Amino acid sequence: MNEGNLTKRQAQAIETKKQILETSMKLISEYGYDNVKISQICKEVGISVGGFYHHFKSKEDIIIEVYKEFDFLLENYINNNLNEECYIDKIISIILYQVSYAKKKGVDILKQVYKAQLYEGTEFFISDERKLSQILKNTIQCGQDNNEIIKEFTATQIKDQLLRFSRGILYDWCIHNGDYDLLNETYISINLLLNTMKNK
Repeated sequence: MNEGNLTKRQAQAIETKKQILETSMKLISEYGYDNVKISQICKEVGISVGGFYHHFKSKEDIIIEVYKEFDFLLENYINNNLNEECYIDKIISIILYQVSYAKKKGVDILKQVYKAQLYEGTEFFISDERKLSQILKNTIQCGQDNNEIIKEFTATQIKDQLLRFSRGILYDWCIHNGDYDLLNETYISINLLLNTMKNK
């Protein structure tokens, strides 16, 4: 939507939604997700509970909305910072960027992301239309076209395996309560996995 064409009411709604998101994340960071109530968020923002539900279905919906930011940031990162010539290295960079974002958000938020994936945000998180899914698939396809990556499996099949891997290591980091170096362990594991996909 072109912001220049917004009505005053539409602009106000966008600003209110932004305030709800920012206030929610501030409170969650300070008190923990389970300790923050919707009524507390509303009080901080200065809206009614009904006003909250006009923008979000639940507290879990906030987590999903915040995490959608990642796809936008990833696309920007790919367009402006991904300079590796080797497609295997590009895949590694994409996965490391994914886990870096999760680490930055923190274990508590990531745990809630997984809960939201199970109950509220399944459609978004596993959608083939997600930028993460599309970017990864396109990178794999280019790697196959360049004879860097095996062609015994389709780009979609390889993409699905890589996303299952990244979700798995993030889940493992959560159940270990973030007590190991996520980036280092991801780097080791993704290299081991991609070694099986290299065209010898």
